[in-house]
Amino acid sequence: MEIIIAIGVLWLILWWLRSRKSGRSGNNPPQPPSAPSQTPLPRTKSPAPNAYRPSSKPTTKPINFGPGSTASAASADDLSGINDAFTGRRLELSQPIFECSSCHVFYQEASMAVLREANASKCMVCGSSQLRRHGKAESNAGARNHVPDAITLSNYRNHIGQVVTFTGYVHEVKQSRRGSDYAVMFEAKSWTKGLKMVAFRGGVAKIGGAQKLKAYAGKTITIRGLLIQDKTFGPEIIVDDPAMILGVS
Repeated sequence: MEIIIAIGVLWLILWWLRSRKSGRSGNNPPQPPSAPSQTPLPRTKSPAPNAYRPSSKPTTKPINFGPGSTASAASADDLSGINDAFTGRRLELSQPIFECSSCHVFYQEASMAVLREANASKCMVCGSSQLRRHGKAESNAGARNHVPDAITLSNYRNHIGQVVTFTGYVHEVKQSRRGSDYAVMFEAKSWTKGLKMVAFRGGVAKIGGAQKLKAYAGKTITIRGLLIQDKTFGPEIIVDDPAMILGVS
């Protein structure tokens, strides 16, 4: 009997211990280990579809002002305000251009032909033989326009080999024996003695034709031209362009 009672008491103790253990488990369930805390990142607003987005690449290429650059070449090639030292006409930049390295005046090819044939290949301004073809991208810092001296019948012999301007009364217009050349005479002298205006290389038509030249008789004209002392025909002012007839009255 005592054995039965002892067994019952032991069973009650075991049951009480098991019940207590179950109760603890139900009231405090095991918690999983917490994840390491993280600071939430700030949310950024999505850009609008048409919003400007600056590019990291430059939109234009850097300007290069070194040798051979377009900007340097354009500046160096600017002769737009320079005139032909012989005719006085504005230079045609698309045509060959020649420069006097001494006084920095410029000539077109047609003026160089006059210079070579009638002026011993010397500059019509300073008399230098340092004439050369002017190329692109060369410096034009010293480029200048020539303003010719105005001569008279009393001092013209001091300006042989130069481009000059002259105003004089036309006594008569002489025609050559072969009929293709004319001399507009500023002195009442023979063809070979008096100062006169002539067309270069018989180019009468180029400066207006025979009838226009003959019409100068009895008038006062102002011209621009190369003054030379021809060995055969004496003092001449050579013209080669209608623009070289500056005035008629």
